[in-house]
Amino acid sequence: LHIEGQGVTITQPVAILGEDDATLDFTTATAIEPPYAVDAAFRILGARNVRLEGLTIVAAGGIGGTGVLLEGAPSAKLLENRITSFQFGILVERADDALIVENRIEVTPDWQTGLVPEAHGIVVINGRDARIRENKITGGFFGIWACDERGQLVRNEVSESLIGIILCKVPEGAFLIGGVPTGAQQSAVEWTTRDNDCHDNFDV
Repeated sequence: LHIEGQGVTITQPVAILGEDDATLDFTTATAIEPPYAVDAAFRILGARNVRLEGLTIVAAGGIGGTGVLLEGAPSAKLLENRITSFQFGILVERADDALIVENRIEVTPDWQTGLVPEAHGIVVINGRDARIRENKITGGFFGIWACDERGQLVRNEVSESLIGIILCKVPEGAFLIGGVPTGAQQSAVEWTTRDNDCHDNFDV
């Protein structure tokens, strides 16, 4: 168990690999009104080819801000991680060619009680050619929210959310990342979605 009192920013092309049962407990702040200020456990900033694999990332006190933020970080790889009790599991902002595979994301359900207004599993705000495969997501307002171009959503499982998968556009100024308001530059264009399993959500 590794306890972190605040988020960790990664600015170099490193690989962080978790041994069995490796758990990182982060204190990060939730966002209670738009624009949603992003406070991430892992902020991958301006670094290419960063890899996080086999980690359990949990929010201290049972709720936190964002699990992983890819910000200007092309070709990042998030593989076989477990991200638990955050408002936003994974956010992709200006990070092309992200590979997000076999992660388990358990979003905080507190949007159902009004403690936080929204909570999502994976959000591609801006990032072309994202490959999102074989992830399991539970409890989000949106399980997967896809924007930008040429992404792939393949064999993901989304349950206990309001909507499992939405191909749409994050509104302008919806998030505040590094003090800068941001939203999707365009809606989802030329995405491939196949063999996903969305079940036991509140809406279709």
